[in-house]
Amino acid sequence: MRKFILAFLVVVLIVMLGVTYVLKQFQQTADLSYSKLQSVQSTVVYDKNDRKIDELYKTVPRQNVSSNEIPDYVKMAFVATEDRRFYKHFGIDLQGIGRALFKNIVTMSKAEGASTITQQLARNLYLSSDKTIKRKVDEMFLSLGLERQFTKDQILELYLNQIYFGSGVYGIGAASQLYFNKPVSDLTVGEAALLAGLPKAPSTYSPSNSTEKATARRNVVLKLMHDQNVISDTQYQQALNERVVKPSIPVKKANQNQAFIDYVIKEAAQQYGVSPDDLYEGGYAIYTDFDPNLQESINNSVANHTFRDD
Repeated sequence: MRKFILAFLVVVLIVMLGVTYVLKQFQQTADLSYSKLQSVQSTVVYDKNDRKIDELYKTVPRQNVSSNEIPDYVKMAFVATEDRRFYKHFGIDLQGIGRALFKNIVTMSKAEGASTITQQLARNLYLSSDKTIKRKVDEMFLSLGLERQFTKDQILELYLNQIYFGSGVYGIGAASQLYFNKPVSDLTVGEAALLAGLPKAPSTYSPSNSTEKATARRNVVLKLMHDQNVISDTQYQQALNERVVKPSIPVKKANQNQAFIDYVIKEAAQQYGVSPDDLYEGGYAIYTDFDPNLQESINNSVANHTFRDD
């Protein structure tokens, strides 16, 4: 009887811990504000008077795009490529997990992750990209919470505005401007397919690095779109004939107070555990005691001072 009671208590304890864990994950997503996530832009550094000193980005600043500005074929390019059962599952694709497990067992690797679009959004919002069992479990439960909190269209919109597209740009708005110099609403089917092919390996498939690899990856996405009836035969053939051009990648000009900005980034990373990459991904507001009038006065003093040779 004592053994039975002990075993029962252990089971109860495990169940309680499991319920507590699930509730904790759900609470994290419950605290999310769609409107705040929707308005995330490049990280901004402010002076002592809350005036903007600089925005942190490497090539093109983030530009969030609302769902109604994104053509359906653009959305479906990502769904067809990343998560074809997106509109059918509840955040976790059990069929996809089974398929990935089978492939991983056969190849003896962790190559297949079976992450849904919702899981990828959860990872971008909360987690690292480490391939661990704990991160995968966290990702799954956070995905369930996101599905309870937001609609499918909201999740897809947030995902498209969060992901990395290579060449220092985050979000489909900035990617569309960088690679094609146009808003998302004007993207062609071929251009949509090229962007949808980038998240898997942004550096490898970026047209700024290799137009040949970018074209090959785009064609894979176009076939997926065609096979899943996202585009017609005519659209498919037209998109295949679109030429991929190497874009001109702009380089952001250094801020006149760049030394101070660099120091701020370093200090933020040390004090708050936020990596420089996270800061450049966007969404933060950094408030400082920077005094622009005092700085200008110091700059003028130095410029008007005569130094010795040494």
